Amino acid sequence: MPAVAQLERDEQYQLLYDLLKMFLTKRIDSYSEFQTVNSALLKDYGLVHEDCITKMRLMSLLDLSSHCSREVPYSAITSPLQINDDEVEQWIVKALAFKILDCRVGQLTETVIVRYSSAEMAVAHDMGPATVEKPRFDALMPSEMGGGKPQFRKVPVPQHCSAPLKHCWMEIYTPVYEHVKVGIRMNIKNFAYGPIG
Repeated sequence: MPAVAQLERDEQYQLLYDLLKMFLTKRIDSYSEFQTVNSALLKDYGLVHEDCITKMRLMSLLDLSSHCSREVPYSAITSPLQINDDEVEQWIVKALAFKILDCRVGQLTETVIVRYSSAEMAVAHDMGPATVEKPRFDALMPSEMGGGKPQFRKVPVPQHCSAPLKHCWMEIYTPVYEHVKVGIRMNIKNFAYGPIG
């Protein structure tokens, strides 16, 4: 963006640019160092330190979930977020509320099982349709084309695409049925993960 690039070149706003970049690319420890040196900058722009800490913890959690395996132990979350073990679930709930993560918490095993994160969704969107394998259908025989015989075909949906579909399925279903005249059923049970614990 030209406006953000201008901030980088302008000496007056260089620190503000560094702060914005930090929110996108760094973790909370970098922010803490920046804040101790530049606490007046935050006040000048009306930024509240506690709000910035919250955002940095959420961004650190997002970064952590996109770089770790699907099962993230509590111990791997506490250090980057600089929190105690008993605060992990609170931050997971906040991430769910902001729709940053879709995950389950295994309280017995003290793990977080990440289904998808918004970072994965951005990567999937950037990759475009060329990288997603399209389903192939066999051609219909002439005898199958007439008579209005209902047919069922299973179409695999990639994991990173199924979670967003579950949230807006009822909004998608009616227009698809009305315009394409195709009945679609989404079996969300296939996307369920095994028991936790």
